[in-house]
Amino acid sequence: MTITATHWGVVDARIEVGRLKLAPWKGDLDPSPNLERIARTADAPSRTTVCAVRRGWLEGRRNGADVKGRLRGRDEWVPLSWDEALTLAADAIRETYATAGSDAVWGNSYGWMSPGIVHSAVNLNRRLLRLLGGFVEAENSYSTGAIAKILPEIVGMSDPRSTDWSVVLGHTDEIVLWGANPLVTNDIDWVTTIHAGRRALKDFAVSGRRITSVNPIATESAAELHAETVALRPGTDAALVFGIIAVLIKDGKVDFDFLKTHVVGWERVVERIEAGFNEETAAAITGVPAETIRALARRWSSGRTMIMGGWGPQRSIEGENGPWSIWTLAAFLGQIGLPGCGIGTNYHYSDGGVPPSAAADLPGIPSRPAPLANLPWAHRPRRTTTTVPVASVTDVLLTPNAPSQFHGRTVETQPMELVMWAGGNPFTHQPDLKRLAEAFRRMKTVIVADTHWTPAARMADIVFPAASLFERRDLTSIGSYSNLGVAVIEPVRAPQGDARPDYEIFAALAERIHPSVGAAFTEGLDAEGWIERLWAAARRENAPRGIDAPTLDELRAMGVWLCPKPWDAKPFVAFEAFRRDPEAAPLRTPTGKIELVSGRLEKLRAEGLTNLPWGGDGRWMKGDECAPDELVLLATKSPKRLHSQLEAAEDDAADIVGGVPVPGVARPVPEPEPAELHPEDAAVRGLREGDLCVVENDRGALLARVKLNPGNARGTVRLGHGGWVRWRTRKPEAGEGAHDALDAHDAHDHEALDLRGQANVLTSDEPTSDFARGNVASGWRVRVRKAAEGS
Repeated sequence: MTITATHWGVVDARIEVGRLKLAPWKGDLDPSPNLERIARTADAPSRTTVCAVRRGWLEGRRNGADVKGRLRGRDEWVPLSWDEALTLAADAIRETYATAGSDAVWGNSYGWMSPGIVHSAVNLNRRLLRLLGGFVEAENSYSTGAIAKILPEIVGMSDPRSTDWSVVLGHTDEIVLWGANPLVTNDIDWVTTIHAGRRALKDFAVSGRRITSVNPIATESAAELHAETVALRPGTDAALVFGIIAVLIKDGKVDFDFLKTHVVGWERVVERIEAGFNEETAAAITGVPAETIRALARRWSSGRTMIMGGWGPQRSIEGENGPWSIWTLAAFLGQIGLPGCGIGTNYHYSDGGVPPSAAADLPGIPSRPAPLANLPWAHRPRRTTTTVPVASVTDVLLTPNAPSQFHGRTVETQPMELVMWAGGNPFTHQPDLKRLAEAFRRMKTVIVADTHWTPAARMADIVFPAASLFERRDLTSIGSYSNLGVAVIEPVRAPQGDARPDYEIFAALAERIHPSVGAAFTEGLDAEGWIERLWAAARRENAPRGIDAPTLDELRAMGVWLCPKPWDAKPFVAFEAFRRDPEAAPLRTPTGKIELVSGRLEKLRAEGLTNLPWGGDGRWMKGDECAPDELVLLATKSPKRLHSQLEAAEDDAADIVGGVPVPGVARPVPEPEPAELHPEDAAVRGLREGDLCVVENDRGALLARVKLNPGNARGTVRLGHGGWVRWRTRKPEAGEGAHDALDAHDAHDHEALDLRGQANVLTSDEPTSDFARGNVASGWRVRVRKAAEGS
């Protein structure tokens, strides 16, 4: 057995009859159900095992023909040696920086990659490009696009620390999961995990105390935890909150003394309610019965209630209003800062709420080096000097020179030529995949380094095969929020085919671009040298804290080191000091208080910006209005994937021959994603459990398998995101054939059908607002019908 670490937890790994086998590490408190899928993914036929270049791009480089990429996604691939592939990539990169500059480079390379401090693909990609002079920088994330921008307006922090689970277990009467599915989302961690947060939530449920899930979906968490589901209509969170507050005011349960001393803008809420909003109004909007709203208000105000807000509601139009709403409710309940009460917005993710250790953070290879001054293009002036929202990648690639508003400033970029992506797959998390494909086709060069032939790799010009985490050595922290210790990542076998570990790929590419770039990139160290340097730095940082961390050899012998020293002398209660004395412990807002009315947003609105959150009786109070034949799409995290990671376990990759995809090879139709519907919505459409259905709108269409869920809100259809898009054209003149990426014809073909059920063929890349410009996964109108016989 070899101990190694994955996003799904620390595991014992072995090779058995030539196949990878995984078992949970003995210290995992609630092991992942996905270990078998992880092993199948590592052995999947879609693994990248040779360097490859797209034939059209290669011929264009040789004879000067058009290399704009119209054939991306359906062109032939040419296997190459590492020497040839590195030379081609280095030449293209040098050419871009010399002729167009860093303004023409998209190198943000967003994605979860694989854990590790040395073979961190995204960081390595950014480190290399910043040495060359930089790229168009992006900020925000697809996970927290809206909430990370709106919470600083409310509480002065984008991600405030949550009350410790030990306090919740000791004091809380009821947990409210608002737009959260924590047993699914806490299966993973940005680093690795031993599932302490998920174990704590299950322990709370076992204690017999109440858990309520406010969600249009009857989630997996609600089912396993025996939680009551309040299935409100999508987009009506604020209306439900105002209905509850109306009951609190009527019953005399509002702590106005707390509001007056700790909260700004609460009067606006009271005015809106007194102008004619009550629980009956809320019931008509949300679909939640008025008697249920009254019961929630009275129960939550009479006991110790902890609201655990998720990130689902903020991935919608005006999504900033989801978190704003639940913070408004928490303020009116008046329990913020009390043990086991109030609100937290990261309990559902990466061990949020788990008491952290006192260990120093594990450092990684620095990803922000200064640009090298000796390169020929070093003094070329930059024109794009501001960051762009990460979910605007399609706009940046497709419509440069088109100014947009973002977080109170104007963003404008220059024409792009080069895309470099490592350890990520934008063709899963970016909305409106047809538009993204069109943007990729307009690029001069696309370079991808990855472990599998993902849709992004299939849309590239050059693909570097990367070793999986089971084929390289590294270290990683345990728990993004908790930092409980360190786990080793040890190879179980050699890299497959010609694949190389990420650090080796980027070190070789840096050297090929220019010897000075190679020297600056590696600092004279190989991967093992960096591991030794970074662990030595962590040990030095731990020593003054009274922590005697093991040597590297000792750590590797142990496999896992858990820091015995806690960060806090006593259990942490969020906002405890602020509640006790808001003058002595103010928040980092302009007033030092919780702000339910943002002065910044008021100023922007006064300056003429209209696409802003929390203004008037907008969509945030009315919900999503549909035509009679339409449903509201809810795109959620799949229990069996991390975005699109582990999708390779389902991919037959029958078209990969000799290590590269071969156009025209017939492939079996994959099992499509489940489409969850309420039984009554299914019945009126003539659909039964297990039927194949088509989900469609004016942006695209996909095939799905009907799954009935009577706990879901009426008028909704739920799809788990992350499937690898598989296209079949339905235009007779185009002929038949499934494609693993969007081909040039299908990109403009409404009749193209995705056979896998990738929700982002239906979504728009319209942002949440001009303030946060977060991505919108849910709330789009779709139609669902039974698939034709024989399809």
